[in-house]
Amino acid sequence: MSDYQHVAEEVRNLLLDDENLSEWLLRYSDYADTITANLATVKTNRSRLRAWIPFKFYMNVTNAKTAKRMIRFEVRYLGQTVAELKSSTDGVTISTKATKDKDYEQTNLRDFGCDIKLDDVPWAGTEAAAFRSHFKKREAQRNITDNKKKKNTASKVCYCQNFQRARENPCRILSRLRLRGYGFQCLLQ
Repeated sequence: MSDYQHVAEEVRNLLLDDENLSEWLLRYSDYADTITANLATVKTNRSRLRAWIPFKFYMNVTNAKTAKRMIRFEVRYLGQTVAELKSSTDGVTISTKATKDKDYEQTNLRDFGCDIKLDDVPWAGTEAAAFRSHFKKREAQRNITDNKKKKNTASKVCYCQNFQRARENPCRILSRLRLRGYGFQCLLQ
């Protein structure tokens, strides 16, 4: 059994164990309750956003759970987060500013040749327009400059393809769990 099959099987067994499954269902049920309590805020703030091609907006469970007056959305290009949008009654802003966990400015420059730095500027403003224009005009691909990155990307693709092809493992890498009308991606089946 290969490494990825071993890890997938181990995770599958842990999640399908009755005790663990109950814990995960309870946890996701609590997430759904919290998101439902914040639903009006999420909808109001999401309606303030205008999506410009080629970007996609994503909201993770943590941001949905903590949404009271303001909510954060990831701005993604080719599946990679390139900035963060914040929507509140004060308006919508975009930022690429580095935090302790993320450095969008560095990865945007490395992967997409974008040196535009945004620090909570208006989403509809001229600085954000230049940022959007950069991504709209460029060829839809990442810059890959070193062999290590190429090998890492290739191994991830190979891993995913092999995992999907593994007939002896009925576990799907991402299953969809629906609780109270919300879909969560998780390893359950």
